[in-house]
Amino acid sequence: MFLEQKIRAGFAHLDADGDGFLTEDDHILMGQRSAAALGYAAGSRSEQFMIDSYLRVWRIVHQSHAIEGKVSAEEFLAAMLALRANPAVLTDLANALFSIADRSGNGRIDLGEYLAFLQGQAPNLPEAEGIEAFSHLDRDSDGHLTREELARAVVEYWTSDNLTATGNWLLGHIPVPS
Repeated sequence: MFLEQKIRAGFAHLDADGDGFLTEDDHILMGQRSAAALGYAAGSRSEQFMIDSYLRVWRIVHQSHAIEGKVSAEEFLAAMLALRANPAVLTDLANALFSIADRSGNGRIDLGEYLAFLQGQAPNLPEAEGIEAFSHLDRDSDGHLTREELARAVVEYWTSDNLTATGNWLLGHIPVPS
């Protein structure tokens, strides 16, 4: 099932330390990486904002599924599949992610902000793939992502089995099964 493939790929990106579990520490690392990609100094208020934003994502989506502070790949898969019945949680997630990515505070995410966001979420993603992903997610090709475009992408990525859904590009290219 394509959706399971996307969720597993998403988990691999989000497991920031590569230990096979999603934890609060992974979210701290994502915040630090996003802050560094935006040029924020370690220990600065801006870096702390990024870390706090990622910790909010941990609390909104993942913490309730953690056993001893950890969510395994299989637990993550089950939890994300269950969100198909409650996409409002994903809208909350999208709003939290929007606040992380929209560092200029202008109500939209430009390419540079999106690429910095990806550095937190998917640091090994080649920049060219991030640029291509942005071009897909920017549905009206106006050079930025709106809150609505990001929310739609988040919901599609985590809930849609549609092989051609634009949101499949949220964290880069996912190979479509043949």
